[in-house]
Amino acid sequence: RIIKVSDFSVEEIFEKHLYLLIPYYIFNFEKDLSLIEEDEGRMSALAKVYDSIVYRMNEDQENGTLSALSYGVIISMTRKVLSKLTRKHETVHKKVGDSMGGKVLDLPEIRAYHQGKDEGRAEGRAEGRAEGLAEGKEERKELELEIERLRKENELLRKKAE
Repeated sequence: RIIKVSDFSVEEIFEKHLYLLIPYYIFNFEKDLSLIEEDEGRMSALAKVYDSIVYRMNEDQENGTLSALSYGVIISMTRKVLSKLTRKHETVHKKVGDSMGGKVLDLPEIRAYHQGKDEGRAEGRAEGRAEGLAEGKEERKELELEIERLRKENELLRKKAE
């Protein structure tokens, strides 16, 4: 079954936690963007829709239904889609884009997430090197024992040959 954004109201998107539809919600208005651009009432109505989306996302983030990382990604993706779709409609682009805000890219939670991820990777690399060194030491010890055994065996064979 094909799911269309137009099949869901903003209310249903939030009730069903279908946040991934939010960036594409503007497509519901695509054919009317020229009319919206020229009509302040329609423009205000569209801006209110996006204000309510941001408000609901903030609520869901605060109550733990939506993670800070998901919030940031959804806002960022929504802004990208809005920017591409409304680039020929300057007023819509500005009004709705303003509703989506600009604080997204610098949320402390997202920075902390990325910092933790980077630290985890660095720690994993360090542990991998340490394990590799430990394994290398064990292999070296085994090789030294094998070389010593072969030397002794070689010495015994030489004595027998004399």
